[in-house]
Amino acid sequence: MPVSFKKNYTNRRYLVITFSFLISFLVVVLRLFYVQIISYDNYSAKASQQHWSSRTIIAKRGSIYSSDGFPLAGTQDYYLLYGEPFKVSQAGTYASELVPIISPKIYQRLSLDHDYTSLANLELEVESKLSSDFRWVRLANKVSPAQREEILSLGLDGLGFEIEPIRYYPENQLAAHILGFVGLDLQGLAQGYYGVEGYYNSDLRGKDGLVNEESAVSGDFILLSNPRSFDSVAGRDLHLTLDRAIQFLVETRLREAVIKYRAKSGLVLIVDPDSGKIISLAAFPSYNLYPWMENSSLDSQITGEEKEPWDYELLSNPAISVSYEPGSVMKPVTLAIGLDTGEINIDTVFDDNGPFNIAGYKIDNWDGKHYGIQNLYQLLQKSNNIGACWVGRQIGWEKYLPRLTNFGFGSILGIDLEGEEPGLLPAKEQQDEVRLCTVAFGQGISVTPLQMVMSYCSLINGGKLMRPYLVEKITEQGKLILERHPEVIGRVIKEEISKKLEEMLIEAVARGESKFYNLDNYRVGGKTGTAQIPLETGGYDPSRTNATFIGFLPSYKNFVMLVKLEQPLTSIYAAETAVPLWMKIVSDLAGYYGFPPDL
Repeated sequence: MPVSFKKNYTNRRYLVITFSFLISFLVVVLRLFYVQIISYDNYSAKASQQHWSSRTIIAKRGSIYSSDGFPLAGTQDYYLLYGEPFKVSQAGTYASELVPIISPKIYQRLSLDHDYTSLANLELEVESKLSSDFRWVRLANKVSPAQREEILSLGLDGLGFEIEPIRYYPENQLAAHILGFVGLDLQGLAQGYYGVEGYYNSDLRGKDGLVNEESAVSGDFILLSNPRSFDSVAGRDLHLTLDRAIQFLVETRLREAVIKYRAKSGLVLIVDPDSGKIISLAAFPSYNLYPWMENSSLDSQITGEEKEPWDYELLSNPAISVSYEPGSVMKPVTLAIGLDTGEINIDTVFDDNGPFNIAGYKIDNWDGKHYGIQNLYQLLQKSNNIGACWVGRQIGWEKYLPRLTNFGFGSILGIDLEGEEPGLLPAKEQQDEVRLCTVAFGQGISVTPLQMVMSYCSLINGGKLMRPYLVEKITEQGKLILERHPEVIGRVIKEEISKKLEEMLIEAVARGESKFYNLDNYRVGGKTGTAQIPLETGGYDPSRTNATFIGFLPSYKNFVMLVKLEQPLTSIYAAETAVPLWMKIVSDLAGYYGFPPDL
């Protein structure tokens, strides 16, 4: 080979090598530029993911106590099961051993959008999580202490537990409509629904904590690194006005009565007239609170087996969320307004000389009987519709409607419960002579039981409309945060009118239909209401009624109690259903409070 040719060949090879080296170097430089400059945030996040783990520390929800100090809602320590995949060598083996233990709870995970139908599918997901690149994975929520011990006995590395406070109702379904319950929101986080759980959710839930921990390449946590963490803060405790013993007594009596009178539902509401404190609130049928700690299924949660299938309306509180035409319990309110406006006085009489027509509408008494000249006391004793209509017409819409509003009808009273409804007063175009008459005796107006019982509190407490409330105080770590005091919404009638109404209500029980079930050893004041159910096609169904009785013990007056039975089948009359229930509960309460007989 000639020398010149050999030299040229060597030079070309050198150039190729040099050029290749330069290209390679340029590629490396460009790659470094791309990684360190252009994609810095992306790779930094990946590196952080490999060296940092974050997890939430769930705050302990505040407890709820009755007025006598018993816990009605609290928390139990269950556990969150997590895994650290970098410490797991046989993910499949782990999955096959874990799933039989945690499968009853696996549906509580955040990945609720999957439909798992077999243990094999569950094992595949657990194996997938334990084989992932994440440093920390959630495997199951709400692991019981017994399940935790069973998992620990397996001796598997790379698994851990965190305390997960779970809502617990030690009294089961007691006061369900007052308490509400805790379920999960769309993000899988604990959320209070209905009752005080819903109304005071922001106070009860506390503040979750967070743990951010840095680990070395080996997977061990770096003790000297800045953890960037903060502790959880427990929720505040609620102390209710509710008396636990009375609540239990009332719920027992109510359930017995609903079954005995074959009613569709029943309600009892007891209020301190001078303060507005709710002493007891019970509705039947109710629902079982305890299973909410286990799952969010509503199946078979009803406590009255005869009321199946499950009705979601049971979750709402019928004392505040369901309005109805009250019937004759409205008559004392009409008389109070008439007396306070001066349109009638205590000596006023009217002539009950038979039915009459207004614009083609027949006005008559509930029993079709007529009594001639009657006074206001007799109006209530006989529950006279014609007399109530006459009083309503004396008052007139211009004075009657504003006074009804003052009593709280047509607006919410501001009770500290979720779901309060305002009821419904007649609109302007409905305020004719016929409606004026019917509203005066309790038809053509829609009210809640809470509005009705609070109006009676006003009738006997000197004429003050009180704000009803259930939470007396809120504490945090034993320290008083808020204390509730009685609040007067407004004065609805003068004090002297209130005294007259009290006398009338006592006479209404002593000489009216309720006398057949009256107590032998205590004076009682109150009024019945037998309200026919409106038909969708117009008019009323005479065979279906809502039976109400609202009353008090005049010698003590530390409570006013409303009893309501929806569509009792044994009798359409409140005097034969609601009144006996009221008397039975009051007899129990008199013994509980130690009231000496006054007869």
